[in-house]
Amino acid sequence: MSNYDFLSIICAAEAAGELDDSTSHAAKTTRKYFVHPLNQKKDEEDLFKNFYSSIRKYPNKFFEYYRMSIKKFASANRCRFPLKK
Repeated sequence: MSNYDFLSIICAAEAAGELDDSTSHAAKTTRKYFVHPLNQKKDEEDLFKNFYSSIRKYPNKFFEYYRMSIKKFASANRCRFPLKK
């Protein structure tokens, strides 16, 4: 069997989907929502105040968005200072 024949067999198997990994991440993931409720309301709640109060209901989403916990965000927000030129 030549390299060309072997390559043809591999290409045919790939095209038929025989080489797909059935244990991929997408196959393992179970989703709670098709579209997260927070993202459904995103157009309506474009103001920070409304968005902030909504995202606080979902600690995991809060952490993904701000990259810090709600408690750390609140403490950082308390020690704000006015910007000077």
